[in-house]
Amino acid sequence: PDPPADARLAQLFERLFAAIDERRAELAAEGLPIPTPSPWEGLCLTALTTVVHLCQAAHDITVLPYAPLFLGGLLTMVDDAEPRVTQSARLAITCLAHMPFSRACVTKVVDVCRARIEPASSSWHVRTAVLGFLQILVFKCQFLLDGPAFETVRHIVFDMMSNERPEVRQLASQTVSGMVCLSARRDKLLRQFVDDACATGEAALKDPLPPRHRAANGADEAVVKEYG
Repeated sequence: PDPPADARLAQLFERLFAAIDERRAELAAEGLPIPTPSPWEGLCLTALTTVVHLCQAAHDITVLPYAPLFLGGLLTMVDDAEPRVTQSARLAITCLAHMPFSRACVTKVVDVCRARIEPASSSWHVRTAVLGFLQILVFKCQFLLDGPAFETVRHIVFDMMSNERPEVRQLASQTVSGMVCLSARRDKLLRQFVDDACATGEAALKDPLPPRHRAANGADEAVVKEYG
């Protein structure tokens, strides 16, 4: 018998994202730019438009089990050289972030975020997209983010506060602010962020700017959000 419709959808997107990744790797190996406009752009925009439609049409049962798969592919396309693809990918990520995740799905999408930023080659475009996704996730799923998942988010955010790009550091600092404001463990979280920021600042007095900027931004955002 044929697989259910949602399973066929997942298989379609698995093949679609795999084809996009494979073609991207081939062009990079050949040192060739992606022509614009091109079938490549059309393929990416078709996938992105479909994801946005599924999310906005509230097809929760169809989308939710495959949110980690979608998120991985969307984060790849955020780093595309074509602006229309990048903009559409960010829109699709925002739509996906607003879905009513289950606790198990929250853990999986957080793991996808961690995997996407762990390679040193991850671009600042991908990192800001991850932070934007996590900001919404923390706000909408604060009661589902517990234990390892919450600690993973905290480490992701704090690590990106020392990124070389000021855009990434600033967005990470704003995410700290939201986490402190919304968390049921705000006292503990505030102490963790302030202690980490102070320790980083003391250890980085003779280091490049990003670690010091992380300390200043982290302490400032956390304290201002808590005490006004």
